[in-house]
Amino acid sequence: MRIIDVPRRYAALSAETLTDQQRAFVEHSGPISLAVGGPGTGKTSAVIEKAHAELAAGHHVVVLGRGRLAADELHSELRARLGDRTPMRTSYTMSSLAFALLALRAESDSEPPPRMVTGAETDAVLTDIIADVIDRGPEDPTNARIYSALAAAGLPDEILGVERFRHELRDSIMRAQECDRGPGDICALADEMSVPVWHLVAEFYERYEQLQSLASATEDQGERLDVSALVAAAAGAVRHWPAAEGGLPDWVIIDDAHELTNAGWALVDALRDHHVRIALVANPDQSVEIFRGARPDFIAEYGPALPLSHSFLHPESRGAILRDLAASIPTAGLTVQRHWQAESGGEKPVAHVLPTASQEEHHVVNLVRSFALTGHRDELGATREEATAPAKPYSLRQIAIVTRSSADAQRFARALRHAGIQVQTSQTEVLLSEEPAIAPLLSAARIAVDYGAIVEGLIRPGLRGGDADRALTTSEEFLDRVDQLHESVRELLTSPLIRVDPADVRRIMRACAAADAADSTGIGTAQGRVKLRLIEACLMPPAAALLPAELQAGPRKLAEALKRASTSAANSEPAESVLWDVWEECGRAEIWRDQALAGGLVGATADHNLDAVMALFKVAATHAERNFGASASVFLDDLERQSIPTDTLADHGQIPEAVSVLTVGQAAGRHWPVVIIPGLYDGAWPDTRIRDTTLRWQSLVDIFSGRQDPSRPLGEADAESYAAARRETIAGELRMFLAACACASEHLILTSVDDGETLPSVLVTKADPNPTWDYGRRQLSPRGMVAALRAALEDDDTREAERAQLAARLATLARLDVPGADPATWPGLWEPTTTAEAFPPEVPASLGPSDLESILTCPLRRFLERAGAQSESTLAMNSGTLIHQLAEEYGAKEIPENELRAEMRERLDELLLEFPLPRRNGWEANRVRQELEIMTDRLAQYLASHQGKVELETKMKFDAHGLHINGRLDRIEHNPEGARIVDFKTSSKAITGTQAQANPQLALYQYAYEKDSGAPSQGATLVYLKGESSGKATTRVQSALSETEINMDEYLTTARTFIERGEKKAFVNGRCGFCPVRSSCPAQPEGQRVV
Repeated sequence: MRIIDVPRRYAALSAETLTDQQRAFVEHSGPISLAVGGPGTGKTSAVIEKAHAELAAGHHVVVLGRGRLAADELHSELRARLGDRTPMRTSYTMSSLAFALLALRAESDSEPPPRMVTGAETDAVLTDIIADVIDRGPEDPTNARIYSALAAAGLPDEILGVERFRHELRDSIMRAQECDRGPGDICALADEMSVPVWHLVAEFYERYEQLQSLASATEDQGERLDVSALVAAAAGAVRHWPAAEGGLPDWVIIDDAHELTNAGWALVDALRDHHVRIALVANPDQSVEIFRGARPDFIAEYGPALPLSHSFLHPESRGAILRDLAASIPTAGLTVQRHWQAESGGEKPVAHVLPTASQEEHHVVNLVRSFALTGHRDELGATREEATAPAKPYSLRQIAIVTRSSADAQRFARALRHAGIQVQTSQTEVLLSEEPAIAPLLSAARIAVDYGAIVEGLIRPGLRGGDADRALTTSEEFLDRVDQLHESVRELLTSPLIRVDPADVRRIMRACAAADAADSTGIGTAQGRVKLRLIEACLMPPAAALLPAELQAGPRKLAEALKRASTSAANSEPAESVLWDVWEECGRAEIWRDQALAGGLVGATADHNLDAVMALFKVAATHAERNFGASASVFLDDLERQSIPTDTLADHGQIPEAVSVLTVGQAAGRHWPVVIIPGLYDGAWPDTRIRDTTLRWQSLVDIFSGRQDPSRPLGEADAESYAAARRETIAGELRMFLAACACASEHLILTSVDDGETLPSVLVTKADPNPTWDYGRRQLSPRGMVAALRAALEDDDTREAERAQLAARLATLARLDVPGADPATWPGLWEPTTTAEAFPPEVPASLGPSDLESILTCPLRRFLERAGAQSESTLAMNSGTLIHQLAEEYGAKEIPENELRAEMRERLDELLLEFPLPRRNGWEANRVRQELEIMTDRLAQYLASHQGKVELETKMKFDAHGLHINGRLDRIEHNPEGARIVDFKTSSKAITGTQAQANPQLALYQYAYEKDSGAPSQGATLVYLKGESSGKATTRVQSALSETEINMDEYLTTARTFIERGEKKAFVNGRCGFCPVRSSCPAQPEGQRVV
């Protein structure tokens, strides 16, 4: 059973509440019943009531919805009426009914049921066919017709490798199948209409059919039918249905019949010929599938039509606009559906035009927030206007964003998620294999499949091989394979399945490096061996047990999962079993379930991950059923070849409170109280481009569907045919817009952009003749609105008359619990929690060398940086740690510079293993390596030129002026004149010589040395190692402490005072321009506080 989420909209209906027109449709018992009506006139209600009546009378009834979600909703409504008396299968889509009829026919003939081929599988097969053609090339005789068709059409050979070509080819084949046409029909049309590119389509179509026939050749396999071919095949099967054999329904009731294709109407005719009674409801003006072959013009042939002329959903304020839109659409044989009445009043559609596309996204987010918080679109919209009358807030599930394209749907869904608003979509936005929760599962399954080869081909020779394996372990192929596997293992460790902290991964790498250093028997490079040790620890539980105890959990869990899954893979069990082994061992099911039930953004992510996992197992199970005996490796290969998202019938959870973001095709026929239609740009909607492509598949659809006269060759296009094609294109766009507008039951808001290049669509003024153009100032979140109101209240230029309104608006937001609106939460109004000193005089405060400089320069910056506001990246800090480690290890060696540089370079390669670099030869790895090599060379040059007696990493620890000072001196160089303190820097910008003379950090180093040794220091030096090329390091010198104007007692006393009082003062200084906390600094304009 699938988990569906459909609100009860029609359960309260009964025969007594129907209009006379609806009742006439319900009670009509002739062979054909047809009802047509405009938006919201009760068409679906009539379908449900008629199905209810016929089911209650004991008839076998089938109800068809335009899609799976609509069919689920129809079934739910019928179940609400009939309860347990509802048949298990009542509601279908046209495709699912066709499959059921074909399966019933196959069962009667004692044949295997047909096998349905998904669009993703079709795409994968075409990918293989095209790849084979490209590999064989034009020299192969079997490809002669393909390459000659390319030449005749004027297309280059390279187009075969273009992804768009494959997509158009798939669309051409699927549309031809829907119309029950084969390769021969397309060839004939190509000759008749002088379109040589159709010969190309026909040739690939023929090869595709041959492969599908071969796959169906085995005795236990039924006929393989694409989804697009099901309905036509079912129509043929019903036409030849034995009269004495039952199984056909008594009634077929079809909602949204205006979306039926030629094949769908053929199935309707075949069923009618077998005395199945047909009931249809439709609105030809709302057909959104015409570009896929829908034939709303056929509806008139099934009349006379019963008109439904009263709209229950749309008041006259919207109804008049919807009727005007319908009137501008060419008729499809019927106009009675355009004459309907509505109740007076209601909210008019409104349009907002924004200055930029980015502001439009923010505005849509703000509209959703406003409706959810206040029940009105403008409650959060302005800062200086009076609040609107109170309204009941809408739940997020009552709000929908309807877009023309899936790209726009994804764009606005991202904007909503970024704003923390949960989103429900009806489409698969990414490939299953690219889902964050699925990618690591597939990676683990791939490793499990190759487990034996990895152990014997990589780990054994790399870690325990002999001289015979030396050539293998140093080969480029071996190293690349180790790199790829090492990267996969690291990604698995940090993936949502295992969740090892990246810092712990680096610690694990260091443990592996230490283990390798203690083992002198390995061959190959040290870098390769350390990577192999990590791979071994993550594949083999005994190796994971050798890691430090605190680091074992993640690798051990991964190793146990891979070991168990490898056993299943070695026993040739299907992919479902291999994946289950990994999934169960990782133990995320219960954790994600609890998070999903807890709600919130974390819960939404967990819920999405669980849905993806369910979909994966459903796809794996289906693959096993359709490819008996196929190994896990075959499944992984097939999934990897897919380049379009796969639909799935897997169980899925529902987000109880989420905004629906859908395309028009997904939203058509459904209703929400609040509907926002963004993206109404000139040239985008309506998109008036003629629907013609490289393969001209849209023309094929038009000819097969009867919308284009095949007597005139396409090569003779003239102004009249172009104008006709353009009119049909515009009509299709208007139908989509009408269907989108009809989704709103209370509020309809349209948004567009006018930035000079992107202009509003003509559809904007069709819905709202006077759109609002000044919403650029309204792009504020609730928090942003609070900030704007507070700033306006603090503004001296704000008139007194406005202040009361501003305060009232702020009070409204406070009542809505918008953070920051309540004055009680404003830090500027708080009284200090205590006046006691942060550090009493008798308690020493800790201070490091760099802390002294930062606290004297700007105490506020020091405080904020210690709280996490660091500007330096983790990678940069790690680079500094690595360079300082080299300085410690080689600082006392007295060998020539060339030898020192070579040794330090080799050691650098070993230390780089601790860096989380993506690939051995990746551009980022090369950049970091180049920087580190330059700093290493500069360090080697400095060390070689300053040899002699040195002290390295000398600890300094003493108390002075109420401070407990603790730190290390990088280097102390002793010479006949005395000792010089050296501090290595890896930052890119060096201070000036004047600044060095007064540098507190260097002065503290000298002070500490003198205090510890009792001898005067001869000065201190900063050595900057970073640069563009190898060479000498940049140095900055501070004279002996006695020769400077520095008063260390004053420095330390001042620092103690700041710390003792807990003061976080901000001082303007020469580093303000580079300060990472400038926006939080009251000494800067952008950091000044508003109350």
